[in-house]
This record gives sequence, structure tokens and C-alpha cells, in this order.
Amino acid sequence: MQIVVYLMFLAVFFADFTQQGVVIPKAVRLLPEFVSLVGTLVIVALIAKNKVLSLNGKYFIFFSIFAVHLLNGVIINSTPSGAMVAGLRIYLKYIPFFLLPLVYEFSEDQINRQMKFLLILCVVQLPIALIQKLLIAANESGDWIRGTFATSSILSIILISAIAVLFSLYLRKQIKPFHFILFLILLVLPALINETKGTLVLLPIAVFVPLFFERRGGGEKRKMFPILLVLMILFGGYITVYDTFWGHRYEKEGGSVVNFFTSDRLIRYLAPRSAGYIEEDRERGPVGRIDRILISFERLEGDIVLLIGGLGLGNVTPAPVKFLTGDFEDYEKEGLISTTFAYLMLETGLVGVILSYIFLYMVFRDSLFLSSRQDLAGAIGLGWMAVVGIVGLTFFYKDTIFQNALMYLFWFYSGYVIAYRFRVEREENAYKPIDPKALEPQALSSMDRSLRGQKANTIRQDSRTKWLITRR
Repeated sequence: MQIVVYLMFLAVFFADFTQQGVVIPKAVRLLPEFVSLVGTLVIVALIAKNKVLSLNGKYFIFFSIFAVHLLNGVIINSTPSGAMVAGLRIYLKYIPFFLLPLVYEFSEDQINRQMKFLLILCVVQLPIALIQKLLIAANESGDWIRGTFATSSILSIILISAIAVLFSLYLRKQIKPFHFILFLILLVLPALINETKGTLVLLPIAVFVPLFFERRGGGEKRKMFPILLVLMILFGGYITVYDTFWGHRYEKEGGSVVNFFTSDRLIRYLAPRSAGYIEEDRERGPVGRIDRILISFERLEGDIVLLIGGLGLGNVTPAPVKFLTGDFEDYEKEGLISTTFAYLMLETGLVGVILSYIFLYMVFRDSLFLSSRQDLAGAIGLGWMAVVGIVGLTFFYKDTIFQNALMYLFWFYSGYVIAYRFRVEREENAYKPIDPKALEPQALSSMDRSLRGQKANTIRQDSRTKWLITRR
């Protein structure tokens, strides 16, 4: 089973590398979906063999509601069949690896090996990012510094998510302080040199969410201050590096990235159209991330049914061939689906967006439950709360739902967290201790009366059906 998981890791980490002009066949980009097909076959075989699915009933209800909602959108909008196929490809390709931990129980040793393998893949991003900085983007935008991923922002999001889990492993003494500091530096350096301003927002989430939910005593928390000092140095280093390479962009505001967040440059970046600075970019539509979300509301608000249910599964999803395109493919050309929030809003409506965040909340709650444990699973649960928060925040400014590397990992380990809680609760219920009050005389007498009543009822039933009883 580990082989399938490792293949998925390699596929999602390197499939997008083909978009950077590397001499690799473009067919490699389809490798993640091929691995999903293999995962589907494995899941079918495991379910047929073990007949076990470690999934709480609340998730069955949730997915049923979401499926009915998507079906309603398809019926109401008469979505073309080809567009439905394109939409299902986006929504379902991650599901096999979400289901895998639900039908197969990974041991702690297997999860530990997976963490180490992912750590190696993340550390490999540093030399690649340095080569990209020195040879490709020496004097250009940091957008070219993207490691093996499609964009620089995805590189930063994945590395910061890895830092969240790494920090949680340190808090739970699953990793030594020296190793934590070493790997922290190796993971954060690519995010320091790729001009991703979101690092200043996401990195605090990766650190302070595990700190906030860490439930140990004050003596343990005092050991965190050296780590916080290191993190403050990293923040200072990020600002210094950013200002050295790209500070000239903010000369009018003071010459620092800090001025980007404290001046009107931030609103010009997020919502220039809504703030009245610019009406429209003729080539790519509204350039602001918030503008795109607001325009998605504007396109639907004229019809309450569309506002609630959206334009239908796949009707906005970009497709490589005409047969798979929907009725609203122009929205992709206008840049409206460059954020996950706007994409979900257009295709699934307000209800679809709300359901998506409900799912994130459910995973967060299961991660919180898991974090109470003091083993490896507890450390992962502690860090996964931060990852869920990071993913939910990226919906507002990134097309997260299309990013294989992030979504495959997110769905896989969300499935692990959900399945682990289900198994823990099942074991606790199986070995639930007897309530001492049930052994008191009054409780025993009432139980005896209940049993006598059941016996009498059985006798009466036998008398009415005595012809069914074999005579001796």
C-alpha cells in the first residue's frame, strides 16, 4: 500500500515541473490522475475483501447533501454532458486518496515513513529554487522561483504547511530541537526568495495555531520561546531579503514590503476595481483577487436560484477541448476562476461555498480531537488544524482546487485524520466500562422486572403460536 502512496507523492510533486520548460514529456502531467485510477482499483479491492469503511455517519450525510446539490445545479442549468465530465474530473480525482485511509489502516511506522519521504521532497525544493533564482530570475519577478510546482505561491503554501506539521512534531517531542531548526531553515528559505507576500500571513498561522491548541503545561511552553525567537529572526530575514530584491517597487511608500501592507498598495492589489483605482484589465479581466469574488456574486445575484445553486457542475471549468467546455467558458478567459472561492461560487453557488467551508470545519474538529493524543497521530492532528486554516484562507486568493500537489496531500491526510478518529471512538465504545450505578439494587430490580416482562411477553407469543413449536 505504501508504494501507491509514494507514487502519488512523486506524481504530484513533479508532474507540474513539465510546465517550466523542463525536457520531460507533457504526458507526465496526467500521472496524478493515472495514480488516482490505480488508487480506485486498490480501494475497490480492499472494500470487497474487508468490507470496512472507517467513516463517521456525519460525512455520509454531508457528501449526500453535496451530491444532491451538484445534481440540482446540473438539472436546473441543463449542463452539457461534456462539461459534466470536465467538472467531475476536478471534483473526484482526489477522492480515491481520501478514501484510501478509510479502507486501509496505516500503521504509525508507515505514517512516520511517509512524513520522512515528504520532508525529503520538500527539502529538495531548496536547491531547485536556488537554481531558478540564480539562472532564471536573477533580476526578474520571484514568480519564476516555484521549485517543482506550477506557481511560486503553491511552493510557499506547501512548504509553510510542512512547517506547521514539523512544528507540531517538535512540540510533541517527535523530532529533536536541532533537527527542527535545521529543517525549518531548509523549508523556509525558498519562501524567502520567491516574492510570495502571502508568506507574512500564512507563516504565523502555521506557528500560532499549533501553539494555541497545544495543551501541555507551562513548563513545556517555556521551551517554545527559543523557537519563537528563531521565527522572529526568520520574519526579519524575509523582510530583509524581499526589500533587497524587490523593495524598489515600493519606493513611493517607503521602500519595504511592510509598506505594501500598511499603505493603499494592498487594496490596489486585492480590489482595484472595487476601490475605484482601475475598472478593468482588458486582457485578463478584473485584476484584484477580491474583485473576482465580488464579480462572481454580481453575475449571479440577478437570479436567486443561480445565486443559491450556481451555474452547474463543469459549466465554468476550463477544458482543453471544445467538447468538454461548458456554457460559461468565457468566465475562465476573464480570469474569474483564478480563486477557488469565485470558482465555487460560480459553479455551485452560495450553498456550495458554505458546504465547502463546513467540510473544512468538520476536518478541523476531527484534527482537534486527534491532537489530544500524545503520539504521532496527535502531532499530525495538531499540525493539520493549521493546514486546514491555511487551505481555507487560500480559497480567497488562489485557485487551490486545481493544484494537484496541494489538494492530493490535503485530501489524503484529511482522510487519515477522519479515519483515525472513527477507529479511536469505535475502540472506546467497544471497551466502554460498566457504569457502577447500573449495579445498584434499585437498578438491578428494575432490570429484573424488565426481563420478567420480556419473558412473559415471550410466553404469550408462544401460546399463540404453539403450533409452530415442535412437540417432544
